Amino acid sequence: MGKKVPIILSFLFVWLNMLAQIKVGQWKDHLSYNSCNTVAKAGDFVYTSNGAGILKYNTVDGTIETISKINGLSDIGIQLLRYNPYNGTLLVVYNNANIDIIRGTEIINFSDIKNKTITGKKNINEVTFKNNIAYLACGFGIIVFDTDKIEIKDTYYIGPGGSYLNVYQIGLTDTTIIAATTSGLYKANTATLLNNFQNWSIISSVPLGAYNAVVKYKNKIIANYSPFAASGILNKDTLYSYDGTFWKKDTIKKPFPYIIQKMFPTDNSNFLCMQDQFGFEVYNSAEVRQEYVSYYQFNYASVKDVAFDFNTTTYWVADLVSGFVKSLGSPPYPNTIININGTHSNYISNIDVFDGKVI
Repeated sequence: MGKKVPIILSFLFVWLNMLAQIKVGQWKDHLSYNSCNTVAKAGDFVYTSNGAGILKYNTVDGTIETISKINGLSDIGIQLLRYNPYNGTLLVVYNNANIDIIRGTEIINFSDIKNKTITGKKNINEVTFKNNIAYLACGFGIIVFDTDKIEIKDTYYIGPGGSYLNVYQIGLTDTTIIAATTSGLYKANTATLLNNFQNWSIISSVPLGAYNAVVKYKNKIIANYSPFAASGILNKDTLYSYDGTFWKKDTIKKPFPYIIQKMFPTDNSNFLCMQDQFGFEVYNSAEVRQEYVSYYQFNYASVKDVAFDFNTTTYWVADLVSGFVKSLGSPPYPNTIININGTHSNYISNIDVFDGKVI
């Protein structure tokens, strides 16, 4: 009986210590952020996710908060974090097409897309903002989402005959909307009824096939033709640009060949930000590559997402291996891991108490 006393006292110590920090009836998460998959900058805050929860980092004083199902999120399986500076809205996009909207301390759930009956691929690949409108590039088409009213304004099924089509990303000009899809680049005039598939046409002046990315860069549109996205063919990706009149191969990225895994949506079109098979890179308005980060002082980069602060030349990286990284550029510029106390991994099979500690 005497041998059980230390164990009981140890457990009691841990329990009382937890009670001192957490109110009765409340829970606290201890999620790991050693691996992150998406990131967004919102004013003085940077949000990153490990898929199960969100870490909120204050860039001014370095304080950290966590957000999970315990204190407001509606789901797990976070796929994207995207911030709309127009109205201060952060979209939390889940891999089942569920969405949480964060405004200040308020979290609003929008599950209409998740609950929608769709025979196509029901997921949200990327988000493009224009004022209060978020164009959601989905596995079945395009959803026009009003981030002010928190409602769907329209849905575009742009495939042949109005069929489902996997849309990777949306690019916008003043008069044209362009969709990068598994079947090619589709375009429509924004003055027409975009929910009528007949107003959409495939761009025939570039190769047909999968385009996994499209963004606005300065006064042109850049799109990536990606055999890798279509069927895993290596080193055949090719950038094409549209100047308002003609499409042509774009030679901004050197050397060739490469695999473009993502072109990042930013709120400053004077910069082109891309991710290839090794890291991420930034091109300035002179079309000069000003940054390429493929490794840190402590590890090779395994980039999943990047949020760009062009005012301070700071890159906030969601890294699969290193977690949440603040990067000022490729070494010798400093790169710092930002983390909180938590488990090494979110996959926990056993828990015990030893020597006054939970292990």
